[in-house]
Amino acid sequence: MKTMVLFFNKAVRPLWEGKTSIYSYIREQGESVDGSLPDDEEFWSGSKMRWVAGGLDGAFGHHAGPGKMTDEVQELARLLAKQFRKPKNSTRKALYAKLVKADIGGMIDDILDELRKQPGIQPGAIFHEAKWMVENAAHRNVVKFGIALLGLFQNEQMKELLLTLGRHDEFTLYAAVAIQNGMEDSNQVLFELAKRVHGWGKIHIVERLEPASQEIKDWLLRQGCQNSVMNEYLACICARNGDLREALSADQIDSALFDGATDIIEALLNGGMDRSVKN
Repeated sequence: MKTMVLFFNKAVRPLWEGKTSIYSYIREQGESVDGSLPDDEEFWSGSKMRWVAGGLDGAFGHHAGPGKMTDEVQELARLLAKQFRKPKNSTRKALYAKLVKADIGGMIDDILDELRKQPGIQPGAIFHEAKWMVENAAHRNVVKFGIALLGLFQNEQMKELLLTLGRHDEFTLYAAVAIQNGMEDSNQVLFELAKRVHGWGKIHIVERLEPASQEIKDWLLRQGCQNSVMNEYLACICARNGDLREALSADQIDSALFDGATDIIEALLNGGMDRSVKN
């Protein structure tokens, strides 16, 4: 009987219980985010290969086919609507379990579209649940979906939270979109984040960063292209948005510009890729 009770308690225990939240894990790493996540072993279990942080979303994000409504999308939207109308821990557990296993990157837009059709949902309940997800979830898919929900609101009050999560390449894309959708000074916030990321995260930010000031243009030409993922991804957009031709036509150029321009030109000669046109 004791064994049966223990098994039952384990079966109904929330998936996040007793686990480190991803937000606290990244926050404690400070500026030295190493790309790992506390759910790595669980997330990649059974996979023949592991992608670098952000690589899966980065590699396929520009080549996704048109979304289509599936039973899984409708079920997730139904559970979300149920939680937003009358929040319960039992509903949260069921929703959380489904989000953990879902192909979040390929489903977010479809889920949100379906959710908009659900009646009787209070915006405050959505914001509260989104905030809970990004602060407490121990699984990346739940955090990603929570960030996407925050993007439905004016979210300046969530700036530090989004910048913290955005420092990790796995979440930079989602944080960038939420910042663009929810902050009046979004371009300046993206610029702040751009200087703190590398890898796929930097690619996602630079692609979205508007050259709205000379400071941003200068950064694009001097530091924008250098990355831990192929410089070729960013060379073209940095040259164009930073106005490389005009910068190099000056009577004198500083050493940082010379080094940055060298990186850009070398990457262009290696076949720089222009990913700035999105589907």
